[in-house]
Amino acid sequence: MRSDRTFKVLAHKVLRILVALGAVRVVHLSRKGRISQFVERVEPAIRTKLVRYKWFPPVILALNPVDTPNSAVTAYFSSRVVFIHAESTRRITTALGQVADGVPDKPIRVIRKIKRPGDPWLLRPSIGTRKSWAAETDELLERMGIARGTPVVLLAIRDESYYEKARANHALEPGSEVQTNTYIRNPDPATYGTAILRLNQLGYIVTSFGSKAVSWPTDVSSGFVDYATGFRTARGDLLMARYCTMMMNGATGASLLAGMFNRPVAFSNSYVPFMAGFGANRFIPQLMWSEREQRLLSFLEMAKSGWTYTYLENCQRDGIVLVKNTADDIADHAIECLERTQGVFLETTMDHDLQSRFRHIQQLSPPPVDRHIPIGTLFLRKYQHLLN
Repeated sequence: MRSDRTFKVLAHKVLRILVALGAVRVVHLSRKGRISQFVERVEPAIRTKLVRYKWFPPVILALNPVDTPNSAVTAYFSSRVVFIHAESTRRITTALGQVADGVPDKPIRVIRKIKRPGDPWLLRPSIGTRKSWAAETDELLERMGIARGTPVVLLAIRDESYYEKARANHALEPGSEVQTNTYIRNPDPATYGTAILRLNQLGYIVTSFGSKAVSWPTDVSSGFVDYATGFRTARGDLLMARYCTMMMNGATGASLLAGMFNRPVAFSNSYVPFMAGFGANRFIPQLMWSEREQRLLSFLEMAKSGWTYTYLENCQRDGIVLVKNTADDIADHAIECLERTQGVFLETTMDHDLQSRFRHIQQLSPPPVDRHIPIGTLFLRKYQHLLN
């Protein structure tokens, strides 16, 4: 016991000195074991470090209390981050975690800052890729039956089996939000079929990404490849995230993998008003229907509800039904995001006004809605009456 206290005291003093000198930055990783909460803490830390400091940028020390959710992502970051893993150094991880809670991440002026980085997700990716990635990607595409150079759009959605696996892993703390029915978070894969077909018509192949879904649309087999079921590897996730033209995301943390390489993300079926995953460019939310009043809630009412209706019991108590995005809404949103990357999407003065009105409401959303990603323009046109 005495040696443990001595270790903690010494570690605390050393860490305070190193942080004060700007030599170390401590990043706490999540016990939930999700790729989203892994990448969203590490990638911005690296981007900020590279932009902010001119001389002797700090070492990023990441305390990882559970097994990494993707070994290839950890290896990718390892050139910039020192990971301390629970499975091999539990005592050090626990002690440093306790120590770091009381250490301010505010260096003195020994380290020269060259500029404030702003939103780190608008900066360049933290780590450059090597030429070997192109050859690896070509090999993966060939195994999937996709010709080299074919543009690919990723599709990431999940189902209840994803959460069943998380709950079964007793090393994780998946969170109360996924301990019960998770239909709120799980879009219907069939509603993405229209978007797949429209993208196919434009020359894009769509591939699944991330967790395996129970059933994909059956009428899109010629332009759809189930990477998640038949070809997925940890390394392959990185290769596909870098190679893709865009990602369609049904409210999963996979958007962070695309965001690592600054690939655009069309985020749909957002279930927390009005929050989309980091890395998303535009989002469209699930709407809320009041059974008692027989109407859709306004955007302002949705914003004020916060996380309340991400829990099934609260929906049942208040007579609220979450209205998932329609197939047409998802397809329109995907094409809009694609056209934006090509610089051909046209907005009107009315669209700018509607976006401004929505942004004002969005800013009333409670934390952690701290990145106010724009809502899809076509979606806002259709539901502009909910601004009133």
